Amino acid sequence: MDQLLGFLILGTTLLLAFLIFANLNQANSKVNRWFGCFILCIFLLEFNDLLEKAGSLKTRMLINDFIGITDFIIAPVFYFSVSYFIKPTRKWRVRDNLHFIFAFIILFLLLISLFIDVKSPTVADKKNAVIIINVFNLVFCLQVIIYCVMAYGKIIAYQKKLFLYTSNMDAIDLKWLKQVVVCILIITGLWLIDNVFKLARNNIYFDQFASLIYLGGIFLHCLFFIKTERVV
Repeated sequence: MDQLLGFLILGTTLLLAFLIFANLNQANSKVNRWFGCFILCIFLLEFNDLLEKAGSLKTRMLINDFIGITDFIIAPVFYFSVSYFIKPTRKWRVRDNLHFIFAFIILFLLLISLFIDVKSPTVADKKNAVIIINVFNLVFCLQVIIYCVMAYGKIIAYQKKLFLYTSNMDAIDLKWLKQVVVCILIITGLWLIDNVFKLARNNIYFDQFASLIYLGGIFLHCLFFIKTERVV
């Protein structure tokens, strides 16, 4: 059941990413590229999770580590999708690369590890690995929360600015975009609780419940994308 839900999430995210990149709603291409990359990041996260859960994989492989870089890409990618939605003419600045500094560091360390002979891990090494993984999970959650709050703040500021030029609330209603941000925050909170208390590992029903929430979140993203006819 859990793998079935995982495959449903994979298929849904891949289809949504394709529809976004196809630009069927004739929206701003920059926004679609960023939002499409965000959905692809979700696809890679779920794909990596399924790889780790596969019974044939007794140990974490190198491909898991490289796909895991997505953890530190997804939050800034979502932030930039909101930024370009609000300001489609925005130019890329050199300092924008700093948003991906964690991903660059992890990629650099992984590339170095390819040239290092790895010995069989000791008991102490395994304990340290668990601590490091928990730290990375915490950093990931904090990063997502911070970027979601920043994105939400941008939306509020943009609406207030538009309100100075028009009294037509329908034209500046970005409630759907706020709901996307809140949805991501809820999913992140659920994921954080799961990692802290190891609920999914000890309770298969919680794992299935969490997968249903993730799938519902993807369906909401599909709905919001279909309802968005243009980018202002």
